[in-house]
Amino acid sequence: MTASELAKFRVPGQMNNLILDHIFRQHSRRGDHVLDPMCSIGTTLHWGAKHGRKVDGLELIPNLVAIGRLRLEQLLPSNRNWQLDNANAFTATLPAAHYDLAVFSPPQIRINRGPYPAGKDQVGNFTYATRAQYWRKIRALVARLGPALRPEARFTTLNVNMRHSDGSLYLFPHDMHQVMTDCKWRLIEEVIVERQHHFNVDRIKYEYLRTYQR
Repeated sequence: MTASELAKFRVPGQMNNLILDHIFRQHSRRGDHVLDPMCSIGTTLHWGAKHGRKVDGLELIPNLVAIGRLRLEQLLPSNRNWQLDNANAFTATLPAAHYDLAVFSPPQIRINRGPYPAGKDQVGNFTYATRAQYWRKIRALVARLGPALRPEARFTTLNVNMRHSDGSLYLFPHDMHQVMTDCKWRLIEEVIVERQHHFNVDRIKYEYLRTYQR
């Protein structure tokens, strides 16, 4: 891929620059350590490192890691405020009480139905037997990220609002709030954003940017 192709490369669920600008300006300072546990091609890493944060990203899918590293090297030459590791967020070793901010956009989910009955599809969206199984996994992830965050740290989640749940192929996560409160995080800000996304999905109109503190 050329440098211009890498700069324009997009994946489903990728955060836009307006959302990232709000997250970093409102909820972090220059020099802060930031964690994105499912960072895909590193959009969060790019924005944070560009604005003076030290950002670590974990991504399970090797192809996305390779593309992400190439993008970051092209977009941020000589900037080493980022680190993108090919790692599973559920098992990766993280330093204790290290991060000032976690940024997390929950992955898309698929229930066992449709043309992809097992494993994962070409984008890397994993299949779950039930929605409850998916939410148990997400709750476990939030709980294990807790010790890696400083006591005063903030945790930001981006969610989409789905108007129906009728068994469509993709069932998007639409409310992380219960998971966050179950894990003892307190909501301190909610921003509702009109959805303007390069991947349009029927009936998704808004994105909910929520930030929590202990």
